[in-house]
Amino acid sequence: TLGGQLLGGLDNGSAGANSNVGKGGDITLNLNAKSSISTAGDGAYGILAQSIGGGGGLSGDVSSVAQGSSPLLTNGVIVGGNGDGGNVTIGLAGTSITTSGNYAPAIFAQSVGGGGGLMALDKVLEFGSAGGSGVGGTVAITLTGSTVKATGTDGAPAILVSSNASAGASQAVRITIDQTSLVQGGASALAGGSTMSG
Repeated sequence: TLGGQLLGGLDNGSAGANSNVGKGGDITLNLNAKSSISTAGDGAYGILAQSIGGGGGLSGDVSSVAQGSSPLLTNGVIVGGNGDGGNVTIGLAGTSITTSGNYAPAIFAQSVGGGGGLMALDKVLEFGSAGGSGVGGTVAITLTGSTVKATGTDGAPAILVSSNASAGASQAVRITIDQTSLVQGGASALAGGSTMSG
């Protein structure tokens, strides 16, 4: 798991006066030839990368999820904050990422502002912004000669992206897959966000 989320009270590593104020940092993950990640079990993500402005992150027991929904956080559990999400960039070259559990995407990449993240609450998976002030950055995923596969029977797309980039943002989500790569997703009951399976 790769976590680049901003925790409440932090702003680029410094304490803030407001626990829900701060900008999420940029994340860059590059996996090269012969790298591999394989997980088994419900909620066992292959790669989980988050950049969150305004406080938030990952919460709850994702292995207990029985239902998925989006958007997150109109439930009042996480209060919206102030701050933009950073850019999330993932590059795979000659790499294999595989998961076999339910609600276990091979890649989950998220950039949101205004607080938020990914939450398992009462066996329901929710993700997105908490609705505060701020927008997400660019989420870019590039596959070259790589395999990204999720074989779970429910809620397991190969690639799942969450972003609340501004309406006028150009290419806020970019997924590039060359002809030598394989992307294969399991059945998905997740609503919203951006998903890719094939």
